[in-house]
Amino acid sequence: MKVYVNAAVVKTTQVAFPEDVTAALYGSGVYAPKGQSPTRNASDNVFSDGTQTEMASVSGGADTGYDASLTIVIAV
Repeated sequence: MKVYVNAAVVKTTQVAFPEDVTAALYGSGVYAPKGQSPTRNASDNVFSDGTQTEMASVSGGADTGYDASLTIVIAV
């Protein structure tokens, strides 16, 4: 994800999702035949420093859909 201020990139980051949400998504719909993701957040090089500032808050479920939010603080 890139955050722009006045057409300039001020932040580039990734978004992490809770493992239980990832497992539910990989176990349903078009993803189910592919099996579970082989990469967990803890072993993903993108999140080698942790997911504290990149973990999305997720609500909902596989049958109703998910909503995710992530607050990104930009120091100017």
